[in-house]
Amino acid sequence: MKRDFKKIKNFFRALPLAAARHAFLSCLFLFFLSLLILGFLFYKYGGPEKEQAGENPDQSFQIREKIRQEVLGYWRQEEKRFEEAGEKTYSDPFSRSIPFPGQ
Repeated sequence: MKRDFKKIKNFFRALPLAAARHAFLSCLFLFFLSLLILGFLFYKYGGPEKEQAGENPDQSFQIREKIRQEVLGYWRQEEKRFEEAGEKTYSDPFSRSIPFPGQ
């Protein structure tokens, strides 16, 4: 038992050194490991939803007309403000600057 513990301990001590010697392969391994883990998490929590029995797929997406009109109105106001800002002429704060010595 004691000998097995020493082998395990020596393995984990040598692991960072081996990873440093083969840095490219270590990074590649970690990259694919992270892709594997993220793929699993996406599949488990954010993947395609399973259709429940009795649910009509046409009713799964509904537009709330009142909220849509509010958003469109907000966009129109922002577009109007943006256009008005383009028409304004602002004074140049550097036009009346203090002359340099020797001018």
